[in-house]
Amino acid sequence: MAKTVQKKKGGAPKGNKFAVGNKGGRPTSYRPEYIEQARKLCQIGATDVEMAQFFGVHIDTFYLWRSLYQEFSEAITAGKAFADERMKRSLYQRGIGYNLPVVKIEERLLGKGKNAKLAIVKRTTSAEHIPGDVGAQKMWLCNRLPKEWRDKIEHTHEAVREITPAEALENLVSILVRNGVQIALPSPTIEGDSEEQETETQT
Repeated sequence: MAKTVQKKKGGAPKGNKFAVGNKGGRPTSYRPEYIEQARKLCQIGATDVEMAQFFGVHIDTFYLWRSLYQEFSEAITAGKAFADERMKRSLYQRGIGYNLPVVKIEERLLGKGKNAKLAIVKRTTSAEHIPGDVGAQKMWLCNRLPKEWRDKIEHTHEAVREITPAEALENLVSILVRNGVQIALPSPTIEGDSEEQETETQT
């Protein structure tokens, strides 16, 4: 006879804590206050790995938080956009130049002996102009106006003429002569000379 298996009420087996119907699993370490903290960290240039280290979690857990908690992900996006915009402004200022305030303080020792004290007698404030940086200018223009300022590499294709055997021999001889090598070349043969020599020999 076949046994009749009765299903117990209560859903998933108790041993499987990840099955539907069981209230188990490790609780998340995410906290709502991480939203503002992540935004401020991104504003000062923190990377994803650095933020994961700050929150004390693995980088995979950090990415899981971004996918599960929308406000957390939006705060990170907004913070990085703020940092990028700030970097663009800094690059622009570096390209056009800027004025740097300079404060000069003149101090003098007043009094004598034990009563002598170092006191400020003059304070002047001026502005020193820092000229624009060529590297920053080029980077800005190459990214903003790539058609006009991109680095062009022109390739030219020129036909190479093949040299004759006589020209090759002449070049080789000139190289040997320049290097002090003495060579003996056969005298050139003129058409008709061999026939005349044979006629004289027969006579």
